[in-house]
Amino acid sequence: MKELSLSEIQSIRNLSEHRMLLLEDLFMHEALIIGTVEDGEVTSFAALDCQYISGFRLRIVELVGDRDLFERLKTYAIEKSAEALYVCTADSTLLNFYKELGFRDPSRTDAYLEQLYEDTIHLELPL
Repeated sequence: MKELSLSEIQSIRNLSEHRMLLLEDLFMHEALIIGTVEDGEVTSFAALDCQYISGFRLRIVELVGDRDLFERLKTYAIEKSAEALYVCTADSTLLNFYKELGFRDPSRTDAYLEQLYEDTIHLELPL
């Protein structure tokens, strides 16, 4: 696993402030990254089979299409009133789900996150 330099970490933080998160050449193999942004800071989910990168509070989730994991991540995001939910694959495909689009309205949040689940379930990533 490649370690992130301080400049790379700062770049990610700067990008996240502009509601973008582009992570290229971050991993040696494909993985799914899921995180929230709270007060401009990327924070990690509690999830299975994760590891920290250089102390930066972001975790790599290698479980895709796991309904139980998805439900726990959704619950966590709603409980934390997350500003954004980021999903990024190794090819930098990015889906953003922002608080103003869904997190303030649980019914809309469910719809957005259900679409997220449907959009990621087909990915076949190595475990």
